[in-house]
Amino acid sequence: MTKEERAARKDFRAAFPKALTAAAKPTRFVTAKNCLYDDRDGWFVAVGVLLDPSRTRTRLVAHVRPMAVDPIFWDALGLGEEWRRPLWRRHLGLALRDPPFADVDIDDANDAGAAAARILKQAEQWAAATASLPLGDYLERCRAAEKRPFQYFAAVATTLIALGRKEQALDLCRAATAAGSNGGYRQNGRNFTEQLAELIERR
Repeated sequence: MTKEERAARKDFRAAFPKALTAAAKPTRFVTAKNCLYDDRDGWFVAVGVLLDPSRTRTRLVAHVRPMAVDPIFWDALGLGEEWRRPLWRRHLGLALRDPPFADVDIDDANDAGAAAARILKQAEQWAAATASLPLGDYLERCRAAEKRPFQYFAAVATTLIALGRKEQALDLCRAATAAGSNGGYRQNGRNFTEQLAELIERR
């Protein structure tokens, strides 16, 4: 990049957060840390916006998961009402990890306002898809995305519970524990696989 191009990119990145917030204001989405969030038809929708520092390119990574799995996840960790936290805090930091619903790049042309408007339009299309998404679709999406055993254990197991398939979830917990997997989390020195198994057995 030339000196002028670097300066233009820097200006774009500085202006973008305000442009995204302004574009989201008349919609259902809320913004936090260059991400968009919504609770749509019982589905958690998060769209991360990643601004490339050296090219006029922005990456959009969308996550769409059923809200029903969050209370199960937090309860198993022994954190009770933590699932009621703001949506952005349930996406960043300690949160249930799942595969992206969509992952695309756009050319933002260093135009903060136009890029923000385009991103909101795309985010709305992804959010609108929740109206016809069955819970089983999320389960199969997580399973299909696993590139190693138990990669998305928490998402798969909590969805099985939400579907009422507790025995299958318990079998998965036992298999993960036997394989030496912690399920992706440890809380108070204990593996999530064991904590979730205990939750299932209590119910």
